[in-house]
Amino acid sequence: MSDIIISEAVFESFLKSLHSKVAAEMQAFRARLDAHEAVYCAQLSAGLESKMCKAEEIERRQHAVEDRLRAAEDQIEIKLRAAEDEIARKRRAAEDQIERKRRAAEDEIARLRQLERLRQTAAVEPGERPQ
Repeated sequence: MSDIIISEAVFESFLKSLHSKVAAEMQAFRARLDAHEAVYCAQLSAGLESKMCKAEEIERRQHAVEDRLRAAEDQIEIKLRAAEDEIARKRRAAEDQIERKRRAAEDEIARLRQLERLRQTAAVEPGERPQ
């Protein structure tokens, strides 16, 4: 093969031209890369914002459910206390009624005993003493 001889000036010119084309391609590549990066960052940001909005909505709903649960628990506690108070009141009323009936029965027994004593006293003939 025969050697091709290129003058140094032509070679330098070729290298400069090649260098400028490579630099232009690199600059265009960096610009495309920057544009793609900006798009991806915007997409990630939008996705993150969307996820954050959904997370905030879920948190609001969770708080609302917790508030309703606390309110329901409070209502149950109020009703339970009312039922316990009602049971205690009815128990006291029943105990009072039993006590009144017991006293009435004791009074009736005492009255009947007194009547029996009076009957025995009246049955004894005048001048005799009961045995």
